[in-house]
Amino acid sequence: MHLRSLDLRFCTLVNEDAFLGLIGSFKHLRHLRFASMTVAPPTGLGSLLNLQELDFNHCKNVTDGFLSSVGALTLLQRIDLQSCQQITDAGIANIASLMNLQVLNLQGVYQLSDSALQVVASFHQLRQLFLRECRQVTDIGIGYLSNTLRLLEQLYCGYCDQITDVGVASIASSMDRLVDLDLRGCTSVTDNGVALIASSLHCVRTLDVSYCAALTDAGVARLSASDSLTRVYLYSCERITSDAEVALWVVLKRNQDNN
Repeated sequence: MHLRSLDLRFCTLVNEDAFLGLIGSFKHLRHLRFASMTVAPPTGLGSLLNLQELDFNHCKNVTDGFLSSVGALTLLQRIDLQSCQQITDAGIANIASLMNLQVLNLQGVYQLSDSALQVVASFHQLRQLFLRECRQVTDIGIGYLSNTLRLLEQLYCGYCDQITDVGVASIASSMDRLVDLDLRGCTSVTDNGVALIASSLHCVRTLDVSYCAALTDAGVARLSASDSLTRVYLYSCERITSDAEVALWVVLKRNQDNN
């Protein structure tokens, strides 16, 4: 049987014996989804060498040790570890061999620090990286990423509130393929940071700086100089006036029409 995709999301009664039977039958699997399973993750994944996508979103029992078996799946292009809250920097080190990764979701893996991002920086093929709510990540970690992830198109750092204009400068200096950038809730980002985004990232279309309380009309004016931006989110930026928002909206509409 040459099944390519298997979706076991929310299948809470699947046990170890059942899964081991599946492994024996489905050596050709490309896509495997376990999202939100509450049982311990199954062993034997390392034998599914053709896997390209693996989804453990909200699987609370995924551990650093378990990720050792995932590290054998060197054809993986996508892995979703969102809200797998037992994972630490050691777990990310266990998947350092996954050099073909293009999409990595680490949202809500709150124990991760800049050390984990040193490993992530070696995934040179990454196009999408989700780091939302990884609150231990700092400008140093963002610097690791900006040095090597030159193909990155989407970067989501919302609520990584230790990121400052220094981290934004690292992003602006080298991630010139970015299309989507999420800095929501990065409260230390100021007008200087968004000015760098507007002047240096010429492919960025969507920017989320909601809840960045330090932003003012001066920063919005710099965003209005961008020829690429088509969507900017400014929710709860209380120092920005409605006049500045309207002026930016006119520019965004123009850019949408031109693009």
